[in-house]
Amino acid sequence: MMIYLYIGILIVSVSFAILAIYLAKLLSSVSKSMDDLGNTLSEVEQQLHGITKETEEMVQETHLIVDDVKEKTDALTPVFHSLHGLGSSLIQLNRSIEGVPSTLRTYTADHSVKVTEAYHWGTTAMSLYQKWKMTKQQTQV
Repeated sequence: MMIYLYIGILIVSVSFAILAIYLAKLLSSVSKSMDDLGNTLSEVEQQLHGITKETEEMVQETHLIVDDVKEKTDALTPVFHSLHGLGSSLIQLNRSIEGVPSTLRTYTADHSVKVTEAYHWGTTAMSLYQKWKMTKQQTQV
């Protein structure tokens, strides 16, 4: 029975040795995976630093562009005020022009009698002048 005990101890020892070898390979593989993971994380960190720097530069450029647009908009404000004043002036001019026909109608209606009388007096004066001229020519001949 002792032999069985020695054989059992031998089997346990061999099993323990095989288990230790597999455990060593497993730990070596895990160590290599951890090294690869560390390298990958290091590369990701470097890329993130680069992206962060580019993002900061873009934000700064965006701020500059916004400031430039604000300055240009502020510079155009007087132009917009002038255009507003011009628009108001044109509206007033249109209102004034719209009133001209009604004013002319009123004026001509009020003065049509006077115009008619002036026309008659003018034709009468022309006719008298022509008669006078004819009589003057006849007396000279």
